[in-house]
Amino acid sequence: MAPVLDTEKMLHELFAKQQIYEVLVRYCRGVDRLDKDIILSVYHPGANDDHGGFNGPVEQFVDWVFGNHKGKIEACTHFLGNVLIEVDGDTAYSESYIIAYHRKTADRITNDLAGWGRCLDRFEKRDGEWRIADRVVVYDKGRTDRMEADWGGAMTQDLVRGTRNRADPSYKFVSRDLPVGDS
Repeated sequence: MAPVLDTEKMLHELFAKQQIYEVLVRYCRGVDRLDKDIILSVYHPGANDDHGGFNGPVEQFVDWVFGNHKGKIEACTHFLGNVLIEVDGDTAYSESYIIAYHRKTADRITNDLAGWGRCLDRFEKRDGEWRIADRVVVYDKGRTDRMEADWGGAMTQDLVRGTRNRADPSYKFVSRDLPVGDS
């Protein structure tokens, strides 16, 4: 006999995943367009964002983004890749692969920076709306158009870095039932 499917539960989860995916896309648009209102709309008030160079409340994170981008970054483009979302009631966890390109122009010298990594997010549904409650950005690789990015320098010493085993930070956010270890 075939297993009984709970289609209502499946549709609820599918709808939640779509809403969460749209929040992730909206974040990319907000940063790329340098739009404070859009960026703030993806986080719950007081949410935490750990971007390596910044770790704190989203309201301060937005100021940090503007301080690092406005007048310094000519163009910015974020691309989402694989997105894994696990829904658990009114809480969800996601791992989103991301590539970000930044075109920096200073003193008429252009320098492009590309970064590859992942956003690890804990979402909460409050008042019927999914938003980020906690974010950790994991940096896997960076490159400028002139050389490999210096992930070990003073500016990047606080970056969360990825690993190719179960010690990777994603195991704390996604697939929580898997043990963390060196396998």
